[in-house]
Amino acid sequence: MATLETPLRASRVITSQLPEANQNAMLLHWAIARAIRNRDEQAAEVAMRKLIILTAEDIQRALAADNVRKEGG
Repeated sequence: MATLETPLRASRVITSQLPEANQNAMLLHWAIARAIRNRDEQAAEVAMRKLIILTAEDIQRALAADNVRKEGG
């Protein structure tokens, strides 16, 4: 787990800069927890895949916005 701590923390710091990113991710976290609680592995996998895609997109948006700010635009 220690090997995941740094990238997860970095992801959280980067995506927390985006409006609504935390709220959107939290909805998926709840969906994952609900699916696990219901022992629905297919629903858990679908929600987890959506969360990974959302996070990757959020990171790209945050980094792009940061680049625009650095370039003065």
